[in-house]
Amino acid sequence: MRRAPICLVAAILVLGWLSQARAQAAPDDQSLTGPLARYDANHDGTVTLAEMDTVLKADFSALDRDHDGQLNGSEISAENDRRAEADPSATLLFDWKGSGFVDFTEFSAPMHTLFTQLDRNKDGVLTQREADSAPADGGGAAPAQSQGRSGRHRR
Repeated sequence: MRRAPICLVAAILVLGWLSQARAQAAPDDQSLTGPLARYDANHDGTVTLAEMDTVLKADFSALDRDHDGQLNGSEISAENDRRAEADPSATLLFDWKGSGFVDFTEFSAPMHTLFTQLDRNKDGVLTQREADSAPADGGGAAPAQSQGRSGRHRR
């Protein structure tokens, strides 16, 4: 007769332990889904700026056909054509420094801005909850592109 209460207590303890282990293994937020999921290199359900930069550097390197560390006019044009065809509202590459090419800083600026905007608690980690809070219009994630072709004011 004593086995039933002991088994019941053991079952309750095991279930409690399993639920606690499951809660510790999974972050408070769900795993990342959507466009930010591709930046979750370690698949922990969050994205750090370092993880994002790893993916962005690989993307930049793939576009830099002559491997000179900068995207020239033809590389920029080819990527902008691809982006515009895939999504007419996509952020296009833009030489906002007016240097004649796009460097990694310019290439990564829209995503870095988005990261900063989404990281509302400023802990350096994006979660699904933060990603879900993104403004529908992108919230100005890209540098302004309305200053003419060169991106600089003329005097």
